[in-house]
Amino acid sequence: MFVNHTQKDWEELLPLAELAINNRTATATKVSPFFLEHGYHAEPLDIQYDLANQKESFSPIQKADAIVRKLKDVQEWAQSAMATAQQTMEDITNRRRRQAPSFKVGDKVWLSLRNIRTTKQCKKLDAKQAKYTVIGIVGTHSYRLNTPPGIHNVFHSQLLRSVSSDPLPSQRQDDTQPGPEILKDNEEYTVEKILEEKTVRRGRGQQRKLLVKWKGYAKPTWEPYDALENASALDIWERCKEERTGGGGIM
Repeated sequence: MFVNHTQKDWEELLPLAELAINNRTATATKVSPFFLEHGYHAEPLDIQYDLANQKESFSPIQKADAIVRKLKDVQEWAQSAMATAQQTMEDITNRRRRQAPSFKVGDKVWLSLRNIRTTKQCKKLDAKQAKYTVIGIVGTHSYRLNTPPGIHNVFHSQLLRSVSSDPLPSQRQDDTQPGPEILKDNEEYTVEKILEEKTVRRGRGQQRKLLVKWKGYAKPTWEPYDALENASALDIWERCKEERTGGGGIM
């Protein structure tokens, strides 16, 4: 916007600035907002109306009908231009987008652990830490896996990668991850050993948590102490603590 050297005439230039902005052609519609509203292009220095060239014999009703028809044509043209622009943007996006992988119940998949905290120092090695089995399909792009307790078991397909069913001889097939044992119609996972213990704040009190290594699973999880009272691994952990502390209590 141009103003004088004292910058006091900007208010007088606002209408021209508004007209200039509204008269700019939009990328999506290929026309200006002014054209969409009025049905003709504005000339800042010499505004001309199409209706001015019409015959004087036209009645006000005929002129009004002409305006309505023209605005309707402009609206239809703009909608067509916007649809074309949207389709163009969609085509560009789809060219860059990879097709989401599809799995079925029973498939073996690698789970990306980029959103899951692990105990390793180098997270780059965790991308294929363990494979899981698809046990359910949630929606169109999410799947339920047989993850160990304490881990949310629904993941988007972008975090999953199919496990090769016919690997090369040199590829090592580790961590087969057996399913849970069925005891009295209830699934139960076996605790292999306890790796670590910590005390965390919970409300106004404290809670003991144990880092559990599950049998058949590579990734340990933190579990509440009370949830493992019947596990034999807990007795071993408590005895080892007593030996290290000379019979003392909680470390």
